[in-house]
Amino acid sequence: MKLKLLFLSFLFVLSSYSQRDSYSTMKSHLDGISDLIPGRFTYFRGIDYNFANWRFQSYLQDDYMHLTFALKNSYVEGENIITQRFTPKVSNGKEYLKVIYYTKNDKTKVPWLPSENGCVLIRSVEMIGTTNIVIRIFLNYWPQKINLGGYKQGEIASFQIMGDYVSLIGISPQVYKILISHGNIEADYYKTFKIE
Repeated sequence: MKLKLLFLSFLFVLSSYSQRDSYSTMKSHLDGISDLIPGRFTYFRGIDYNFANWRFQSYLQDDYMHLTFALKNSYVEGENIITQRFTPKVSNGKEYLKVIYYTKNDKTKVPWLPSENGCVLIRSVEMIGTTNIVIRIFLNYWPQKINLGGYKQGEIASFQIMGDYVSLIGISPQVYKILISHGNIEADYYKTFKIE
């Protein structure tokens, strides 16, 4: 009897927590459209930085990319630019990935930040790095059919997924860039997924 009561208490706590987590519908959606391990895929533009960054870093540091976060080379530039640097766990010292988040402050509340100031939303993202790392991310992270070329000069390939326009750009034979910018769809994830 005590075991049943304990189990029912656990289910009650679990169900009440899932009702309070307004991001749970979006998490389920993101996990459903990607072949990645749940908790890895995210949209970027218009999403809370902490939410998107945690999911993307999980992808980079897991068995997919085998990258490690380089804390001393990661920093905040001013109020609205966050730069992170990653290197392979086993490296020749020349390979790297630099992820630059361009953000803005927003009044939207998020459940894991008990702040009256709201959150930090992502406006755009640049991922600059050695060719091998950037192309592997571009081909394996997003579950979309790739279009060769793009709207802008220098784009090698591109695609749109919800509010993210993702393009692959060659900077030099050794360095490529993924740019996540505004596409032709304006996505409001907070209305779509009823995030409060």
